[in-house]
Amino acid sequence: MEKIYDPKCFRASDHIPIKEYFEEYSKVCDTSNKKCKSKKKKCSSGTKILQEMGINLSAREFREMENICSLDKLTIADEPSTMPANVPEKIQTKTKLDYVYPVKSSGRKLNVVKCKQILEKMYRPYSISYGQKNSGEKMRFAYEIEALGTNTLSQVADTIVCRANIGLYKEVPNTDVDLGALMNAKEHYPSQSIFIDGIFYNDTRSPNAIDYSVKIIEWAHEKNIGKFKSEIMERTVLNSLTPRLGYPYVYMHQGNCEHIFTFSDARLIQVSDCLSSKKYPRIVSLSRATNIMCYICGVSHSQWIIMKCSKFPQEKVFLCTACCNSYLFVDGEKVVDFNLYPYYDEELMTRHLNGTDVEGLVAAVL
Repeated sequence: MEKIYDPKCFRASDHIPIKEYFEEYSKVCDTSNKKCKSKKKKCSSGTKILQEMGINLSAREFREMENICSLDKLTIADEPSTMPANVPEKIQTKTKLDYVYPVKSSGRKLNVVKCKQILEKMYRPYSISYGQKNSGEKMRFAYEIEALGTNTLSQVADTIVCRANIGLYKEVPNTDVDLGALMNAKEHYPSQSIFIDGIFYNDTRSPNAIDYSVKIIEWAHEKNIGKFKSEIMERTVLNSLTPRLGYPYVYMHQGNCEHIFTFSDARLIQVSDCLSSKKYPRIVSLSRATNIMCYICGVSHSQWIIMKCSKFPQEKVFLCTACCNSYLFVDGEKVVDFNLYPYYDEELMTRHLNGTDVEGLVAAVL
């Protein structure tokens, strides 16, 4: 694909063999750390503080002073005696809780010198009409995913949150229909694929999953675009990749929902990072959620998509339940012919990310 999309146009880096590159770099860091530790042994931190302040105290007196000035003494009368002992499992974003509270987790503690951390930027899917100029939407940032070099591509794919995975966009007869059967679209259609450097990494964990790459590889061969191949997603770790930083790659799911993503950074784990392997991969930053308001009232959030209705000037209109029932239905029957689909807004996606019962929320809203 680099023949069609020149990496220079994206200011992308050269191909980086993640595993080999950071193995060499970690050796350099490990050597420098050993030198620093040997120097610190010669002079303790307490002795160094006394020398800088020009104070002549014995070791016993200094320990007493440390105890008196300890942060544990900084308490107030109404301060709660019990503090959280662990970070809740549902927390996805990077917060100061990572550094303040100890994490009780079955995940292994990460080695600061040897573990790699990779940052990926996901973008929102957008629609485009091929053959028509200026028909595509602008690419909009969605969120960042922080992963370890030992994480598999399937683990990264499971972290990706998209509105298309919340529920099926299936035509329904009216707004009174039970949407419970349409929720969790990913369980109905589990197929997904990640395209990186000419390789389609397909998810084969579910027996109902299909291989998206078969038709695309055949088409690319017929059009002489390039020789592509496919691999298994759940067997591929990020360490084995040689991506370009800043170059666009593709994540596909739900048939035709495609997300552009880039590898934006790769570095060694720092002491200030979360050092529990169980917390990775995780979403560390989100873009601002913007919900589509009802086309008629402009007050309520949209809950339904109206297609091909003669009562609207647009082909696609978003309506709330109240306006949809009052304007397009009489005694439960359609006034004119149109296609009705449920719409899952940004609030549902955010609540899904935080582990909220989305099915219960949909029932409450509708």
